Amino acid sequence: MTPARDRAKPAASVSARARAVGRAQVVATAVLFSTGGAAIKSTALGALEIAALRSAFAAVALGIFLAFG
Repeated sequence: MTPARDRAKPAASVSARARAVGRAQVVATAVLFSTGGAAIKSTALGALEIAALRSAFAAVALGIFLAFG
C-alpha cells in the first residue's frame, strides 16, 4: 500500500463557469433529442429521405470535427 504522500493529487477543481456551460450543453442536448422525434414525424418526408438527410448532416459534422478537432 502506498503512503498518502505518494498518491497522485486530484486535478484542479473545475470553475463554476465551466460547470454552468456543461450543464447548459446537457440541457440543450436533451431538448434537441426530445424534440427531434416530433420534428421528424411532423414532416412529409419518407424514410429514405430522412435517412439521406441524417447521413448528409453527419458527414458535414464529421468533416467539421475532423478539420478543426
